[in-house]
Parts: sequence; structure tokens; C-alpha cells
Amino acid sequence: MHFIIVLFFLLLTNNIFSQNIIQETPQILQQPDLIIQNLSPLNYMEPVENTNTEFNSDWVRNMVVYPHKTIHLPADNNLVKQIKAEKRLAKLEWAQTAEPTFFAPTANDPIVFRTFDGNDARDGTPTDNTIAISNDGIIISAVNSNIRYYNTNGDVIFSKSFYDFLADTNLKGKLYDPVVTYDPQSDRFIFVLLHGNHSSNSKLIICFSKTKNPADGWNKYYFPITTISSNYTFKWIDFPKVGISNDDLFISGNIFKNNEEGFSESIIMQIEKQKGYQNKSLTYRVWKDLQDADKGKPFTLYPVSWGKNGTYGPHFYFISTKNAGNSDKIFLYEITGKLGSTPVPVMKTWVLSAPKYELSADVVQKRSLPNTDPGLLDVGDCRIQSAFYQISRGEGIIHYTHHTEYNQLQCAISYGRINLATLKITEKTLGKANTDYAYPAIASSSTEGDHSRDIIMAFLAASPTMYPGVYVVGCDDNMNFSSPKIIKEGDANVNILHGEDERWGDYTGIARKHNTSAPRIWLSGAYGSSVKSGFPPVTSYIYKNYIAEVSDNAVTDVEPEIQPVNVQIFPNPVHQLCHIRFSNETADIVKIVVYNNNGQHVITLFEDYIKKGDANFSFNINALASGVYFVKVFSAEKIIANEKIVVNK
Repeated sequence: MHFIIVLFFLLLTNNIFSQNIIQETPQILQQPDLIIQNLSPLNYMEPVENTNTEFNSDWVRNMVVYPHKTIHLPADNNLVKQIKAEKRLAKLEWAQTAEPTFFAPTANDPIVFRTFDGNDARDGTPTDNTIAISNDGIIISAVNSNIRYYNTNGDVIFSKSFYDFLADTNLKGKLYDPVVTYDPQSDRFIFVLLHGNHSSNSKLIICFSKTKNPADGWNKYYFPITTISSNYTFKWIDFPKVGISNDDLFISGNIFKNNEEGFSESIIMQIEKQKGYQNKSLTYRVWKDLQDADKGKPFTLYPVSWGKNGTYGPHFYFISTKNAGNSDKIFLYEITGKLGSTPVPVMKTWVLSAPKYELSADVVQKRSLPNTDPGLLDVGDCRIQSAFYQISRGEGIIHYTHHTEYNQLQCAISYGRINLATLKITEKTLGKANTDYAYPAIASSSTEGDHSRDIIMAFLAASPTMYPGVYVVGCDDNMNFSSPKIIKEGDANVNILHGEDERWGDYTGIARKHNTSAPRIWLSGAYGSSVKSGFPPVTSYIYKNYIAEVSDNAVTDVEPEIQPVNVQIFPNPVHQLCHIRFSNETADIVKIVVYNNNGQHVITLFEDYIKKGDANFSFNINALASGVYFVKVFSAEKIIANEKIVVNK
């Protein structure tokens, strides 16, 4: 039977926000251990309208001071140093006799799909990897010096240093500590980074993408440290972390005193996010003078965003640890309402009992040259590295991860789940007797409608017999780990600082792509490369970065193999009306989708049941810009055609 479908498609738009996906979340019934009032007034910050663009070309500015490292002093810096020094000798003695051991997994291994080289690390350290992906498949990846956009095939579609990205020669201080996130409720990106590490030039820079395509530009806001608080005349901000609720953007940071004189306090900025997307004056409030439920100073208050498609609110959660370890406490915080709501929101805090976590010694890495000591890899401390929130079987669950110690020698990873109904913690340690695991990042790996608590974890690993590399592991609903899987093996040791221990991490990037039938998780991490530094000596090896797409083995979503049929597209190039003629082998649901040359979804033109037989589909290309596109035809969820068309208007 000859079956004819004619569709005239007249208009496309990419300026409409996606459907709001707002999660209804249960409240914590247990009374808090401490309630903090916020007496700070509402403040306002105007967008940066007229940046100084005296140079009209990309200068790719990047300041590297040799030996270059970004210095982040932890809250209990002296205690952290003391603990590591006490454990260092035992670690070095062990490294002389370390032998590989067998890891006994019980969960299914993750599947690794696409992999490709990430951002150039240049000569700086650490890399501070961060990554986000939109529903259209646009990937934004950043390290401590530059930002890139990729498509899911790994093609670079944009790459600039931070200086050239901001295009403002008034910004003459160091730009570092990038954090990028995707807001699935608004279909926009948010990019945060820091400028300067002294009160004279310390700024928090916040960028909101103007549309769902970051190539359309960004709305930019600068927050000098003294604007955040007049009390910060001799202080600067570090360690930004980003979270989003239904209404607000939350940015936490640690405040330090000038000239490496130590930690001052942790703060949170609560910002009305929609104003940022609209390039309007931002309304914000600063949460400062904060305490944990033990009435101590928290360090790195980690924002807990929704782990699947959408956001939650108006309340919002944070968690923290004792960063020097030697503790059996996790601290939970809740800001009770959105910015500007009545009554004025307060912060509730709880102290939760957890398995004891310890700070480990730094990591011994394999030597590239027998007579060259590359230095130990710095594992930082026990601060929260990653967290997300989900509703599972009617219960609110916060997933989190941080460093701990395994076998009294190795750096290991503590992964925990906080049940908000009971405020009880279930924890599992990922450790190995001869290998150090560090800098974890986690994402939910169960499907949108699935209440299981499965996760994917990306992390870094090294040992005396193994160069620094990037790895991934799965953890199932019952908290069983899979075997760690190699994403990218190291090629050499890292030897940038010469005579000092090497920086590592400080973060591994992870992001979930939400609009696939099975979740795809994208990660970015740093590995030891055989690329030599631009600085002497010639034995100096630097980091490179790697990006990968992975999935839970239990829920695979491999794109089906194309089942070829006789397909005709005419005319091609097309000037107005495009015809697609094909044979449908079975009566089933047929879907016709247009993608651009970067692999990004443009429009689903047709999705309906049609009978078996020949079909002719036509559409008008008036709404498409001139260029190359791909048309995919699916039948019974199999690709029966993937044809290139050239639009020539």
C-alpha cells in the first residue's frame, strides 16, 4: 500500500524555555540541632554591560608562574599538614614493596561509550575539571585556564582561554576555579569562576547563558569580595560550589585572609536565577557567620542539587564534613525558602552520625625515570567532593562522597546516602590495598521513573606501579560496587612542581544527560601524560584531560544499528520543500528527526503510527538556516535511515 504523509513545517524556535520540572520533596520531620537567622539585607548587582574589549583578537592569555600551583589552604591547615606528615614515612616504606591485589566486585560494570581528549591543561596545576551537558547534547568543559564546547562526538565547537572568553581587559588578575552546571528546568547553562586571590582584586564571576546554545553569548556579573561583605576588606574567596533550586542559584565559597594567613569562614550566596537569564539586576542575599550543628565553622558547604531531570525547592540542602578527618560526623543544612519569601528563610542544621573517616597520607606515583622523584600526589583533605538529591521509594535521599583512609595507608573514597526521613547514613568505602583512589564525583544512573539508588562514580587513581589515571565505578541500589574501570591510563608521572608534592584533582567533573531513555553520564578528569612541560627541566611531565560517556550496565541505551532501506531525499541540496521517500517494512511507530552538523537535535518533525508500505514525507525548510543537516528516520525504535541534506537558501 502506498502511504503518503505530507507535512509543511513552517517555524522553529530555540528561545522558549523547556517545560518546568519541579519536584515535590518531603520535609525533614526531626527538629534541627541549630537554627541560624539571616540578618543580611537583600542586595542587587547589575550585569556587566560594557566590558573593555580594546583587543579585537584572541590573545589566549594565560598566566603561569613557574613552578605554578593554585594554593588552597584548608580550614585546619596545620592539622592537615601534621596528619599527613605523621603518615608519610609509613606510606613511603610501603611503596617499596607494594604489589597489586584483586578487587572483588559484586555490581555490574559500567559501559564506556565515547571517549576523547579534553581541554588543554597547559602548565598549571591542579586542573580542577568541571563538565555539563544540555538536553541538546552541547557539552561545556573547563579546566583551570580555559573553556570549551563540544558536541557528543568530541568535536570542539568553541575553545577560549578564560581571558578571551570574558573579553574584558580590565580583568588582569588570575582566573581560576571554574564550575559549570546545566539548569534543566530553564534549559540554560551557568558558569562560575574566580578572579584574583587577594582582597584588592578578588571577584566572583557569574555567567548565565542567554539561550540554550552557549554560542549565543552570556550575561555576566562581577561580585568583588568587598561587595559581598564590607567585612572582607583583607580577605578573598576560594572553592566556589554551585547548586540550583526551582527559583534560586546557590554559590558557596570559602573566605581566606590575605597572604596565605588562613581560613576565615564559609559563605553562601542565594541569587534569584531567572534575572540572570534575562540580563537584569540580580537580587541576592549572603549567608555568613555560619556554624555547623556542633557550633564550629563549616568548611566547603556543598550545595545538593536535584540528581535527575528538573529541580526542587523552595528549600535547599547543603552538607559538610570535618575536613581534617578523624571524625564520625556529617553536617546537614537546609535553607528553608526562596529568596525574598515571607517569612524570611532561616538555616536549619543537623549533626549526623557517620562511620569514622580519616585523612590519608599523600599518594606515591609510579616513576617515569628511575632516578627522578616525581613527588607525592596531594590528596587534599576530607571535604565533600560531590553530592546530589533524589526521591526514592517516597524517601528523600542525599548521596555524597569524600576522601577517607583504607587499610591505614591508602587514600580511599567514602560514598554515603543520607535518608532524610530518619537522618540515618548508609556508607560504603571504595578502597584497594595497593592503590590510592581520590577526587570522586557522582551522578544518578537510574532512569527518570526508577526509584533505585544506583550511581556512577568517576575518580582518579595512582600507585607506585601505576601512573595517575581516570577511572569509573558503578554502585547499585544495595550499595554494591562494580570493579573500577579504566577510562584513561596515565602515560607518565606528573612532575610539574619539582621538589614539592604535586597537586592532584582538585575536582573530577561529572554530568548526567537527562533526556535519553537510559541515562548517559559524562565525566572529565586529569591523567599523567608524557607531554613535557614548557618549563625546564626536560624531565617535567604535565597533566592532560580526558572526557568520556558512560552508562549503568543494567540500563543500556546504545543507539541502534542502522537497518538500511531504500531511501530517497530530493531535491538535495534543498531550496524550499524537502521530500523523503522510504519503505516502512512493518506497521509501527515512525519518527523523523532533524539534527544539525554538530549532532545537536533541531526538531522532531513526525512521530506517529503508520502502516507497512512506501511512505513520502515532506517539509518546508524556511525555518532552517543554510547549512548541512542530518535526517534520521526511526521505525520500531530502529534507525532505518540517516541521510545528509544540504539547505541552500
